[in-house]
Amino acid sequence: MTWRAREFLPSINGGTLTATGGLTVYSADGNSLTLSGGTINAGTFSVPPSEFDWTAGTLDITNSSVEIDNTVNANLGSPLSLGAGQALIVSGGETVGGGGAGSVTQNGGSNTIQGPPV
Repeated sequence: MTWRAREFLPSINGGTLTATGGLTVYSADGNSLTLSGGTINAGTFSVPPSEFDWTAGTLDITNSSVEIDNTVNANLGSPLSLGAGQALIVSGGETVGGGGAGSVTQNGGSNTIQGPPV
């Protein structure tokens, strides 16, 4: 299943959103995906960094790599700060600063990369 959002965007605060094929959110005024607890399991994660508000919970990308930088094509925006209560799990590799400036700061939380570095 691939989950695509154009108008309705969930706020995950406990519970689980699973999109085994992938999770895509299209950029539009007022759109945002919020993860403030619980888990998002997504085969791929295609959400513009400006549309993703993540304060707590687990983001588990189960079938792809991620790019963390300040470009619009990044999976996660930079700077990315992982704090207590946040877990990032990536089945593929993780690239920081591949397309632009990128940084990750970890103050608690966890960052698990299951694939090779990219």
